[in-house]
Amino acid sequence: MTRRRRPARAARLGALVVSCAATGGLALLFAERDPSRSASGAAQGQEPTIPTVETVPPGAAAGGSQEGGAVAFDGDAVQTRYGPVEVQAQLRGGRLAQVAVIAYPSNDRRSASINSTALPQLRTEVLDAQSADVDTVSGATYTSDGYTRSLQSALDRARAAGATTLT
Repeated sequence: MTRRRRPARAARLGALVVSCAATGGLALLFAERDPSRSASGAAQGQEPTIPTVETVPPGAAAGGSQEGGAVAFDGDAVQTRYGPVEVQAQLRGGRLAQVAVIAYPSNDRRSASINSTALPQLRTEVLDAQSADVDTVSGATYTSDGYTRSLQSALDRARAAGATTLT
């Protein structure tokens, strides 16, 4: 009587492939977390370079405040899956002159890494479009949604105060 070894051999081979894939995945995961092997400042524990507001002007949340000829309006803090996103829109001459980030998810390396790329890209798109109606940044869906919703609430406040010609 002959034994059938092929199914067992195939099962062992399949287990070996899965094990190798898992080991490779873990190696990549830990390589990203090793500061000596990563060029990313966020992965090295440094704060990402994102335009932020050092101090929020008094009264900005309730309406607008003057800052060097610009009027600043804070948007709502929009709670996302990974944390709140809040922006401040600065308008000059009825146009969007600057968008600064007041709050964004940065409590873990992955969020910091994603947002260090996504927030400057969103800022550029918003300033080019002069609107909160911009495309979602790939890989940063929650941040993009929170950013645009917060910005839209700031623009709505500006419009209510008669500070913007934006639609």
